Amino acid sequence: MEFEKLQNIIADVAGVDPSEIKPETTFVADLGLDSLDVYQIVVGIEDEFKIQVPDDAIEHVTSVQDAADLIKKAVENKKYLSTFCNTNRQSGRLALFKGRQSPLCRGMR
Repeated sequence: MEFEKLQNIIADVAGVDPSEIKPETTFVADLGLDSLDVYQIVVGIEDEFKIQVPDDAIEHVTSVQDAADLIKKAVENKKYLSTFCNTNRQSGRLALFKGRQSPLCRGMR
């Protein structure tokens, strides 16, 4: 199901049928996309999966499999942070960073 969501995001930006999107599909060589198109795909991924993709990671996303791996890693990190922050909150402790709540836990519920 996650791959289908990714296929739809890419297909929408590339203007192709989602069935044409395979893990080995490359954005530039196979789909003829440019860097702005890839950026639009990343924004779509962030919106759909409620994750944040670091700017420096975008340049390494050259294929559909790269995007899928990025989503998997970001979702796993988000789950870890959510568990970490909620555990500390429930125990009456805040994850502290320089005497204040850790920026990693801000907005986590």
